[in-house]
Amino acid sequence: MGYNTTVVIYNDCLDMIKDDPEFGKNLSEAISRVGCCGKHETLYARGERCYGNVGLVIEAHHADETVCVSVGQNYGSIIKKKHYEYTI
Repeated sequence: MGYNTTVVIYNDCLDMIKDDPEFGKNLSEAISRVGCCGKHETLYARGERCYGNVGLVIEAHHADETVCVSVGQNYGSIIKKKHYEYTI
């Protein structure tokens, strides 16, 4: 099926994200690193007047898994991860 990723974006930083032409590439690379290494990855963007962290990639998992994630205080953590096996 594929993979899914949980990302927290800081809404007050949307202008920075909008102005950064590299954000999509940087997001893709951060998701790839989290998928292979399993650690949180901070997202950065370059806005018109500043550069800073704008979010956090929490986790990546296979689409056959269900993951419960708690999000708050600009952070997220995995509460529960369950893998489903299908039989035909």
